[in-house]
Amino acid sequence: MPRLNKIIGKVALGSKWFSNLVDRVEEIKPLAGDGIKLEQTSDGITIGIDSGSQGKGGFQIYEINVCINGKPSTLDLYGPEDQ
Repeated sequence: MPRLNKIIGKVALGSKWFSNLVDRVEEIKPLAGDGIKLEQTSDGITIGIDSGSQGKGGFQIYEINVCINGKPSTLDLYGPEDQ
């Protein structure tokens, strides 16, 4: 996919530029890697854990404290056991 031209100064953007932007964003897809699997669904791509790669060190759940809409909450992140 070709690179988009940078916008410099005051410029009126045409429909072609926005079409190129939409095409570019739709072209971007997450990449599966060690321990990550991707599944295409009707709603898009679901990112998950590839349980088959747990033999390569396995995963650990890291609980992160976050704020959601002004209220404390937690988020579970999966990562390598050794980190």
